[in-house]
Amino acid sequence: MAQPLADKGARFAVNISGQSLGDEDFCTFLDTQLREARLPPQILAFELTETAAVANIVRAEALIRRLHDLGYEVALDDFGRGLSSLGYLKTLPVTSLKIDSSLVCDIAGDKRSQAMLSAIVQLARAIGLQTVAEGVETDEIRRITARLGVEFAQGFGIGRPEALEGVIEKLVAAKL
Repeated sequence: MAQPLADKGARFAVNISGQSLGDEDFCTFLDTQLREARLPPQILAFELTETAAVANIVRAEALIRRLHDLGYEVALDDFGRGLSSLGYLKTLPVTSLKIDSSLVCDIAGDKRSQAMLSAIVQLARAIGLQTVAEGVETDEIRRITARLGVEFAQGFGIGRPEALEGVIEKLVAAKL
């Protein structure tokens, strides 16, 4: 089932909680599960919140490196929500930044939000990271984030949440 989904470009993101990150056995557990499942790496990505990663930077870095060794991508989620420090972006080998919705939701009428988003996108590009805007609720926000260089978007303006089973059924049934 996984390979046909990968062939259709399906990709699922799994959030790793701060509690899981704090568990010293989690990295080994996840490694074992991924090896046994033999999922194609292009079908699955992982997300760590900025707050959880910074709170446990050593474990976060070890987990991200192990996931990279297995071929999986890792995003730094909710970027810009907490006490952002750009220094750890040098340490954490993430592949993308998920820009927190608090920096996106009022972008249509706020030049400061646009400037901040533009700066994050420029920084991400300069260090080779993809960008995802969270909280894209309208077509106007989608157009502005795209114009500012954000590569991907997430929110009700893109699509409503659906049960995983329904999404998989639609993907399998689609003749792409």
